[in-house]
Amino acid sequence: MPLKYDVHVDRQLLELVWNNTNDAIFTIGYDGQIMKANPAFTSILGWDKEDLENQHISPIFTKCSYIDAQKTLEKLRLGKNITYYVTERKRKDGQILKILASYKAVHSKDILAVGMYKDFTEQIIIQQKLQANKECYQNLVEMIPDALIVEQDGLILYVNKPGINMLGGNNPNMFVKNNLWDLLRSTDQQSLQEKVYQAKEDKVTIVEKVQRVDGHVFWAEISVMPTIFNEKFVNQWLVRDITLKKNYQDQLEYMAYHDPLTGLVNRRFFLEHVEQIIKRAANHHTQFAILYLDMDKFKRINDEFGHDVGDELLKQFADKLCHSLRKDDIICRIGGDEFLVFLSDVQNEEEIENIMRRVFFHLKEPYIIHQHVFSVTTSFGVSLFPKDGDNVKVLVRKADQALYVAKEKRDSYALFDGL
Repeated sequence: MPLKYDVHVDRQLLELVWNNTNDAIFTIGYDGQIMKANPAFTSILGWDKEDLENQHISPIFTKCSYIDAQKTLEKLRLGKNITYYVTERKRKDGQILKILASYKAVHSKDILAVGMYKDFTEQIIIQQKLQANKECYQNLVEMIPDALIVEQDGLILYVNKPGINMLGGNNPNMFVKNNLWDLLRSTDQQSLQEKVYQAKEDKVTIVEKVQRVDGHVFWAEISVMPTIFNEKFVNQWLVRDITLKKNYQDQLEYMAYHDPLTGLVNRRFFLEHVEQIIKRAANHHTQFAILYLDMDKFKRINDEFGHDVGDELLKQFADKLCHSLRKDDIICRIGGDEFLVFLSDVQNEEEIENIMRRVFFHLKEPYIIHQHVFSVTTSFGVSLFPKDGDNVKVLVRKADQALYVAKEKRDSYALFDGL
């Protein structure tokens, strides 16, 4: 069975996070302009969206941060994500803030990326004070929201209160002198350790999915730096639980590539993914098929019984389609009652006919919706790679042309075959 996403995107939850988080969240266009920002953006920086419109150089940048922003844009245009780093941004009242910034490249329609800012000015001041006063350091690290862990050769020497909570404990004695790697685990423990210590050498932050000893799993942003603690050379860990932010970013990415009604991939994902498959298949004499299909007389059912019934019919139709195909096939909903299917690695037209018979059989099974029983038929147009084209757009267009032929008979399929 092909992979089908059953995740229900809770728009109300996303809106709640957007409007109530303390971090500035915003979308960025391909020209670098801020397109939309949440209330925290104005709260932190003082700028309204109207203040930023038609500005060649955004007023939120200082001279140095503008150069940095241009480099960031180039990376985002290449599809690279920017993990958390400290930079400067200018408030509307002229105050320069230290900002903890991160960007997620999404490339969805006119949106290049999603950005997040956290006012890090206070944390920077705290760090400066820590360097000047050890006693102040001891007090302040208990106040920061992130876990701060000091370890030497893997053994924990100190952990602050947020760290105790993050590791799943209630007092420091549970962790001091224990091996940190027994408390933070991964599905690939050796790989996690290598990544952490490489990040220490490179002076970068990494994001990893980790598990506590009690089984709780969370996304952690981890940075490690050498320091001196009680006259010993040690490693200082700063660990932040970013599960909520990671899930939010994943949901934004999910929305960019999936149909919200059926959970199937959308046209954009289908075209991009199949085009990549074509490039890999060019020198391997691989043959596959593209199916373009729609339900016969769906509009009549939708008009007569209403959109709720129509939507449920589409969801059940998508489920039956998934169950009738193979796990490596890709199913896409274009819109309305139109779908695309990628049939991977088909040997000949006879194999396609066998698949089509199985699909027709499943799709003709009754649909029970709100005490109504529906029987529907489907028409298919089929194009073949490489016979009918060497790129996905040509193959989709020819499958669409074949569909028109099949629709003349209904409840049938037609191969392009030079139409």
